[in-house]
Amino acid sequence: MKNRIILFTLLLAILTIFSSCEDLLSTASDEVTDATISERIDLFEDDLNSGNYDNVYLNFHPDMISYESYKDGSTINVGILDDDYYPFTFGTPSPDSGSGNVDVTGTFSNSVYSGTYSATMKEDGSDNWKILSLTILTTTYEGLSF
Repeated sequence: MKNRIILFTLLLAILTIFSSCEDLLSTASDEVTDATISERIDLFEDDLNSGNYDNVYLNFHPDMISYESYKDGSTINVGILDDDYYPFTFGTPSPDSGSGNVDVTGTFSNSVYSGTYSATMKEDGSDNWKILSLTILTTTYEGLSF
């Protein structure tokens, strides 16, 4: 009986370790996700709503001004994007036509504010769009810009 309990405990520990490894691997694969413009906005929203601010910068293009500082999630968890205002909703982006960088606009809301956002999207590789700049405006909160 004692051996069965030890064996059961050992199997449970091994399953827990494999489960943790699977979570780590799925997180790592999320970091390299190619995304259309609409998918990138959705990924950005998902990262904010998950509270995982340390991964939000992965949605930003490396050419973004202050890109390196956004690797620290606390620089994003401020103002209108503060996690106290969860949940965040970014409406489907409407792109302006053109070549090169693409400007998009859409609706924005959280638990307190609502308004619009505008973003400039830039490809980071083939068909992998990332946010180059982002501005969120509401009637009561003007001008959060990344």
